[in-house]
Amino acid sequence: MIQFTHTDHGHRVFTTDARGGFSTGHFGGFNLSVTVGEAREVVERNFSLLDDTVGARLLLARQVHGNQVHVVQCDGVVCATRPRFLGEGDAIVTDCVHRAIAVYVADCVPIVIETDSAWVAVVHAGRRGIELGVIQHAADLLRKMSGQVALFASVGPSICVTCYEVSPQVATQFQDDTDEVGVVVRPPGSTRPHLDLRMTVRAQLAYCGIEHALFDERCTYESDTLYSHRRATHDGVVTGRYVMGVVSRDR
Repeated sequence: MIQFTHTDHGHRVFTTDARGGFSTGHFGGFNLSVTVGEAREVVERNFSLLDDTVGARLLLARQVHGNQVHVVQCDGVVCATRPRFLGEGDAIVTDCVHRAIAVYVADCVPIVIETDSAWVAVVHAGRRGIELGVIQHAADLLRKMSGQVALFASVGPSICVTCYEVSPQVATQFQDDTDEVGVVVRPPGSTRPHLDLRMTVRAQLAYCGIEHALFDERCTYESDTLYSHRRATHDGVVTGRYVMGVVSRDR
């Protein structure tokens, strides 16, 4: 299923989930990843459905849990013929009105950042990407390219703090790299630390000067309509990926 979020800035923000589409078995119905083992022709049928629904062909990068940002400036001919994948990267900044941009997710935090112009960004904020400053990198590039100071964010579903248990070593590294208070917690009854990615994202957005952010509070691990890599791993299966993205409004 494809859910649209209406914002005040004229762009079309969308999020998919595991419903609808043509996938079967552990891939649910609407897997959009070609790297998890599902037949490519099935994934391409799902892509075609998404393209038709949002009204633009999807443009993605291959997420690597880093901080590389792709900048795509609008050119009607080039944008129309550009391949679907840009290469490795965890964020895209564009003013393209001919293509939708999106990021893959299955527990990490997807973010759409808007301006009041045609320029928009999508960010895949996993634990390592957050530590490496991918949100700041994308916000800085979006401001540089657009000339806009005011930015606005929509944050999609992700794993919640209750479900994101990590090792003490990972927790210490995350705390040290983010320097945020309260992002590492130990819930009652838990013997290991947990990370609060949403709190960290909220703090980093604020640090970037983005005070207005809409959060989808659904937890990917707890929801049977969303893909969760961690839940699938615990169940001993391979699962699909959903996307969050945006179609830029015309200038």
